[in-house]
Amino acid sequence: MVNKKVTCYSVNIPESMDFVQLLLDNEESSLKPFVLDQYRTIELKYTQIQKNGSIVGLFVTTSRKNIPPAHKPGNGDDYTALPLDDGQGLA
Repeated sequence: MVNKKVTCYSVNIPESMDFVQLLLDNEESSLKPFVLDQYRTIELKYTQIQKNGSIVGLFVTTSRKNIPPAHKPGNGDDYTALPLDDGQGLA
């Protein structure tokens, strides 16, 4: 049996906002990344409403700590840090 980590969120929005429209608004500026801690952020991307009325989307988690080094197989112990700019991480 495989164990999977599930993260749940409670969202509070003003009554004047429609939560469905908020989820379906795929404009880049509409849903800002949610900062989990100083090393990880989560973004909701690529949302679509399905024929059955459910909303499907992708949560993208970006990590900026504990990123494994790059390694090219066959090069022995040649491990190098990934060249990430400030604020960048691995998603």
